Amino acid sequence: MQANHRRTNRAGGTPIADVALSVNDTEVAAATSDTDIPVGCANDPYAEALARLKNRLLLLHRTAGQASSRKLLGLIEPGRTTHTTINKTLRCERRPSWHHLECLVKAMGGDVEEFRQLWIAVGTAADLQSR
Repeated sequence: MQANHRRTNRAGGTPIADVALSVNDTEVAAATSDTDIPVGCANDPYAEALARLKNRLLLLHRTAGQASSRKLLGLIEPGRTTHTTINKTLRCERRPSWHHLECLVKAMGGDVEEFRQLWIAVGTAADLQSR
């Protein structure tokens, strides 16, 4: 999978960098495999789905150069989020809001639809768990 993304700064739309991200299928499989699910989550669909989202998000962050939350904030439209929220979203300790996750994925040049599906899976697991 390859994503080309032209990033600009907040002030005037000046290009920061032309980035061509390339994540091979092996990396994606490794980031979403069952072996990366924390111990104790095997019988917890919510924890498993959240761990898959977190692992994939961390892989995207690493592939995109592990930019700081403040640098990522500079790639997102002003007023859409904060660097603190970016940090919380990257930690993925609970299901992030779709708005913040989408902003972050776009800033890192990721596949928004892939992350939307992972995010939906976390919500579905949470709904099933609360029944």
